[in-house]
Formats: sequence, C-alpha cells, structure tokens
Amino acid sequence: MTHAARPAFDVQRTFAQAQRLGVRTLGLLQMIEETLDVVSLDTGLMNSVAAAHEELLTDLQRDPPRRAFDRNDELGEKLQTILGLLARLHVAEKERLASAEADTRLSDEDGIAEGYRSYLAAIERTHEAVAALAQWLDEHDAHYEEPLPGTFDSVEALVAAMKQGG
Repeated sequence: MTHAARPAFDVQRTFAQAQRLGVRTLGLLQMIEETLDVVSLDTGLMNSVAAAHEELLTDLQRDPPRRAFDRNDELGEKLQTILGLLARLHVAEKERLASAEADTRLSDEDGIAEGYRSYLAAIERTHEAVAALAQWLDEHDAHYEEPLPGTFDSVEALVAAMKQGG
C-alpha cells in the first residue's frame, strides 16, 4: 500500500495564522464591548433628557404661569432646533443599526442591534417629550396674546398687522 505524499505541516505558519485570527477576534470583541458601552451611555443620557422634558411639562401643566411664558418665542425656536437635531440623529442611528444588522461578523448574542434599537427608542421618547413641551408652550402662550385691533380686508392685511405686532 502506498501513501500519497502529504504536504509538510508548517507548525510555525499555522501558529501565526491562528494568532492573527485570535487577535482579529479579540479586536472585534473589544470593538463590540466599546460600542455597547457608548450606546448604553448615550441611551441613558437620552432617556435622562426625555425625563427632564417630561417632568418640566408635568410641572407646567400642574401650575401654569399666569402670563405668556415664551413671549418672544426664543424657547420655542430652540425646541424646534432640538427637534430637528433629534430627527437627524435618529436617521444616523437607524443607518448604524442597519449596518450592524448587515455585518456578518456580528450575531444577535452580541447585543449591538438590540443596543441601537434601545437608543432609537430613547431618541423617539425624547423627540416626543420635546414636541409635547413645544406644543404646550405654543398653546399656553396663545391665550395671553393681545388680540389684533380692528378688522382686515384681506389675509395680506392681517399678516402685515401680525408682523407689525398690531
């Protein structure tokens, strides 16, 4: 019985390949851990921001000021800016979630996709809280606006009077 010649087993080369694979795997695990840490911190921060806005709204509803709160709409403009930022952040994080779901190196057990889903939920909660506060301020302050005197012949005349403040 003859045996076919087997290629020489290069222990040094095989060990080096295994070592590179181990480092790559260790590197991936480190990136997963770091990503989970950052996403967890961001989720906690976003939930804290949402809770603060919800608490402020609850306090204002319980004991509303007896005057216009945001007469110059400075706060309203800032809240609208925040809403825009949150919307853009949501889009960016959805892209990160899609990337994590498409990454064949990751599995459900890694928790990356779940972490991004939790972060997206926190962003949505914050958006809802800020939007509710902005709406409440608009409605509250509308009750304290001075009515425009007189009558108007056209929409343009009404808009012009509103821009002039009466």
